[in-house]
Amino acid sequence: YAFGHPDPSVPEGTLAPKYYASWLWRKALGGSVIDASSSTATLKVYATRFAGGEHGLVLINTDEAAAASVTLAGVKGRVNGWVLSAAGGGAMMAPVVAVNGVDNGLSWGAPWPPPAPYAATSGAAVDVPPASVTAVIVYA
Repeated sequence: YAFGHPDPSVPEGTLAPKYYASWLWRKALGGSVIDASSSTATLKVYATRFAGGEHGLVLINTDEAAAASVTLAGVKGRVNGWVLSAAGGGAMMAPVVAVNGVDNGLSWGAPWPPPAPYAATSGAAVDVPPASVTAVIVYA
């Protein structure tokens, strides 16, 4: 399993989109797994708790046509997040990914360093675009 881009026409050492997905998981998942589920078959939800009391959520929308929305009810703290999606829309395995809607303007890879997280308001809905991974940290 390598993080390098598999396309031989892409410059050597270029990180593949799967690297950015791994970065997102590492950023948003704490040390204790907590139960989470979704009533939507195409929305996968993973939840954890960090040692400092923050909660991390990773939301994967496998539907390549429809967005999903998750309401963070009862949240009192600050909420930050990142959205990893195919640049310009498209399939989950696209060669170019965008982070929070920003891509690198090339035909491969993603922006590095990734843009700052977006901030959501407490109790707000988190939009999960089609064919995307959204990571959210809810601060205690």
